[in-house]
Amino acid sequence: MIVPDPPVKAIETGIELPDSAKVQENTGTVVGVGNACLNTWKPGMRVLFSEYGGQEVRIGGQLYLMLPEKTVLAFGVTASGETMFVEGFGA
Repeated sequence: MIVPDPPVKAIETGIELPDSAKVQENTGTVVGVGNACLNTWKPGMRVLFSEYGGQEVRIGGQLYLMLPEKTVLAFGVTASGETMFVEGFGA
C-alpha cells in the first residue's frame, strides 16, 4: 500500500500551475506490505510506480494506492526521493 505524492503545483522557476496543468508524479511512500510480497520493501521506502497499475482506496479521507509488485518500477529509502534504485539492476 502506497501513499502517492501530491501533484506538482509549480515548476522549477516558481511559476504556479493552474489545476488543469498540474502533473501527478508516479511516486509515493510505502505504508504497508502484504505477507506475499517477494521483495524487501518496508514502510517508509520511496517508490516509482507504473501510471496504470493498482487500485485507489480512500480511508479516513487519505488516498492510498494498492499496487501489485510488478507495477513498482524502482525503489529507494530516502524520504526526499533522491536515492532511487532501479529494480533488477542491483544499485
